[in-house]
Amino acid sequence: MKDMKTILCLSLALLLMGCNAKNAKTSIGDSMNRAQLADTKAADEPADNVSLPATATLADQNGDFQLFLNVEEAASEDAVAQVTSVWLVNKKTGVVRKLLVSNPDADLQWEKMKDNNAITVPIEQVAAADKACFVPGDEGVILVEGCPEARNIWTYFIDVNRMTAKQFPSTEGLIRFDENNRQVVLGSYRYHDEGGRYSVEKTFSYDGVFQSEVIGEDE
Repeated sequence: MKDMKTILCLSLALLLMGCNAKNAKTSIGDSMNRAQLADTKAADEPADNVSLPATATLADQNGDFQLFLNVEEAASEDAVAQVTSVWLVNKKTGVVRKLLVSNPDADLQWEKMKDNNAITVPIEQVAAADKACFVPGDEGVILVEGCPEARNIWTYFIDVNRMTAKQFPSTEGLIRFDENNRQVVLGSYRYHDEGGRYSVEKTFSYDGVFQSEVIGEDE
């Protein structure tokens, strides 16, 4: 009888140990599943829903959106141009989008723009972003420009929905918009054969097609 009681006690102990091990395994599995679910939710979060840096400054705004610029790296003796990020904030929803970061080492594109039309460049090839503003009459497009090499101002149109960029063949930046005709007037300069420099005003369609130019005064 004593041996029978011993056997029963041992059996009960083994049964309890098995149940505890199963419960522990289930608990660990549940924890891993919760962690994986959290990772999945984090991955599903919209990449645009980020926080605006406290150092960002307002560049322009319209009824629905605000544009901000933030200096990521200041210019130095080794780097002529600063590195600047461009941010778009939806006033109604509060969603913040980091559109781009300027790249002072962007490839030179002047040779590709000899026909006087704007060309498409990768968004990573926007050389400078010292200024940004909305293009009037063309919702979803902004103008970004800056001086990456202490000489010429490089001007871009950025489509914030398609995330594409067009660089314009101009060297002195924005003069004005003509919203009614969907045109932009940009400044440039040229050199006289005998020496000396003079200004040129170039007009482009919003699509980047050259329309006309006006020769200005000597500089």
